[in-house]
Amino acid sequence: MDGLEPNLLGTPKLYWQGKPVLSPAPKNLLLLCYLALHPDPQPRDHLTQLFWPGGKRASLRFALHKLRQLPGADQWLQTPDNCVNIIATSDVMRFEEAFNQGHFEDALSIWQGETTGSKTLLNGLQADDCPEVETWLEQERTRLQSHYLEALHGRLRELERDDQPAAALGVARDALRHDELNEAVHRSIMRLEAALGNSDAALVQFERVRELLHTELGLDPEAETQTLRKTIEDNAPRHRQQARVINSPTDV
Repeated sequence: MDGLEPNLLGTPKLYWQGKPVLSPAPKNLLLLCYLALHPDPQPRDHLTQLFWPGGKRASLRFALHKLRQLPGADQWLQTPDNCVNIIATSDVMRFEEAFNQGHFEDALSIWQGETTGSKTLLNGLQADDCPEVETWLEQERTRLQSHYLEALHGRLRELERDDQPAAALGVARDALRHDELNEAVHRSIMRLEAALGNSDAALVQFERVRELLHTELGLDPEAETQTLRKTIEDNAPRHRQQARVINSPTDV
């Protein structure tokens, strides 16, 4: 049986048999996406209360009538035993499968698709008149974003372990864009820049994290970060004088 193939990371896009499907009205699209993210059949009463609080089943029946008009709906939209189910394989499902198996490179490739950087689950869809759906949506967005960051860190560890500093540096900078106060990532960037022969850049990165921590948290870098800075400085004698100039007297 052919299933629906929704891309739900970013702006939702629907595909069936490899061809784009014109999206339904926003409320119906949100219902479809909710079902695609729940592999088990959902009771009709439950869906009615979620999407039309205090409403009647007629609202759900009308929404399902509209969804049945989409290509292939006779194959991927099912209504067994007073429930509703969608046969679908989404990018979210594939991302989570790769993530749970520790295949971080595959997970990041699925998440990023043809673009780079982070995405938002069901970007542009809101559920202002459905409080429980809105709560679920925000929780899912937070959970998936957390998994994305974990995948970035996992891939960074793999690349550092495999001695691929150039590739690792790109992943580290992606991770830092989403969590700029993560001092461990700053240290990774320092190590990677030094490994690539860019001691100046490594020391500049130390200054960035030092200033960021001081401004945002009123803290100094951790001892491990300061030790790493000293190691890089000691291993690059030609930069010692410059490093002493740019470092404040409190750096030890």
